[in-house]
Amino acid sequence: MPAALMTVEEVGAFLGIDRSTVYRLCSKPNGLRSYKVGSRLRFKQEDVEAYLDRCLVQPPQPRNHPGIARFQYKPGMRVVNL
Repeated sequence: MPAALMTVEEVGAFLGIDRSTVYRLCSKPNGLRSYKVGSRLRFKQEDVEAYLDRCLVQPPQPRNHPGIARFQYKPGMRVVNL
């Protein structure tokens, strides 16, 4: 038996956002997938979870730049405006 479809209000409660934000997420390219049933929008739970996976933000990784030293001002250095 297929899983029940979620309403806009249920998706909003699941994500902790307002219903107008749910509609906005649906209108974005590569946004939240929705299905039109009659005049209403419905959502599959796995589509909502897949959207969350696509929005995952990775923490920044430290960069290693071999041969590039960080600039340090030394007294007596000449400062030039570009």
